[in-house]
Amino acid sequence: MAVIFQRNKAGQQDIDIVSFGIRVAGAPIGPFKGTVLASSGDTVHFADHLRPNSLRVPSGLWEVGPTEVGADDTVEIAYAVTNIAHSSGESHPTAGEVNTIGFATWAAAVGVAAAATGGTAAVAAAVIGALGAIGEAIISIFSKDVSCNGLVGADKISLNGSDLIRRTANSGGRFLIPSPSGNTDIPSDCGHPSEINVNISVTKIPFYSLRQFVREKLFMPIPRPLRSSLRGPFPQLFSGRETSVRRIVETYELIVAP
Repeated sequence: MAVIFQRNKAGQQDIDIVSFGIRVAGAPIGPFKGTVLASSGDTVHFADHLRPNSLRVPSGLWEVGPTEVGADDTVEIAYAVTNIAHSSGESHPTAGEVNTIGFATWAAAVGVAAAATGGTAAVAAAVIGALGAIGEAIISIFSKDVSCNGLVGADKISLNGSDLIRRTANSGGRFLIPSPSGNTDIPSDCGHPSEINVNISVTKIPFYSLRQFVREKLFMPIPRPLRSSLRGPFPQLFSGRETSVRRIVETYELIVAP
């Protein structure tokens, strides 16, 4: 994320709550939520700040997926960035405030119908409306006397599976989506109207059969020292709603791979 102009006053950093996720054929994946410090002119690399990895393994990426997308599936990518630096003496939000604000702003952005790429007024208006509703519950962050708090930028990008197939048909299997967004509706005593440019990367990965993985990896002969290592994590791995193909593969490689 390139921060062209922060929302906060000059000489004061934004404390931004960022939320990012996708929706495939109507099913949400994410959003991931976290906080970053940002000033005008900064380039924020999310890998340095936010690593939503249930195994706490630094992946070097802040990413959603991989997820299977059909050629006719609608894929909606959405993000929202909200400054909460002026919060009645509190320097950082609580975990509950991050979750509440992050989810509500992302849900508002992804819920906008037929939004075009580019931080449209419709997306901004929806997120501002969501922040207004949140303000009824989180007075310390969105009361009237903390006027520099609010939307920095948000966008929703709609694609479909055939778009992804076409745009990843290159040697790297990858393409970038630049998403400029901002918010001109800020008080005059705050900074310049906020402006950011978020770069989103979409990468195609080979299809991997879980059945084949289980057959080849989990049921192959395993040296005795590794059997006790495998005995602990895998019951937990296969339980609950957080299990995914990716988590199974990464856990196996973490434990077994040399």
